[in-house]
Amino acid sequence: MLDWVNTKAALSICTLALVAAAGMWYEYNADKLQDQEFQAMLDNFVAVVDEVGYSSAYISLNITHSEQNDGSGGYYLNPLFNDKTYQIILTETHAVFSQDQLRCSRAFATNVALISSPHQIESSQYIQPGTIFTEKDLSASTSSILKLESVNDLTVTKIRVESSGIEQNAVMIVQQ
Repeated sequence: MLDWVNTKAALSICTLALVAAAGMWYEYNADKLQDQEFQAMLDNFVAVVDEVGYSSAYISLNITHSEQNDGSGGYYLNPLFNDKTYQIILTETHAVFSQDQLRCSRAFATNVALISSPHQIESSQYIQPGTIFTEKDLSASTSSILKLESVNDLTVTKIRVESSGIEQNAVMIVQQ
């Protein structure tokens, strides 16, 4: 009888250990899947910005967090991840999405200028696609880093930057 009780106790302990291991495996995979989902949102955002830069035409694109389509087109970026807002940190070379312990980053493939407000640009309040800016114009009005909550709308515009008589394409990101 004592052997029977010992066997049942040993089987119970093994079962508990197996259930605990399965629970830890599930939790690990759920966290990995969440990381991959967040990274995919960032990758899509960076791809949209790069696409504007690679476009053969001088275009402007709105990145909006409103699901209401007013016919103006643009790119919809979900303002919530796991039912919470997240922070978007933009630099001239990288985009970073951050929420609690989640953090992912991706480099832009195009030259990026950041404007925290369209009113920083003295020449006009609306930046036309293809507008030529000098490096002096941009250095006076651009930010080296732009921190946003995920509910801020953005405009991505392809522009030209003149430096030492040479024009090159760039993308300007303006917070609305």
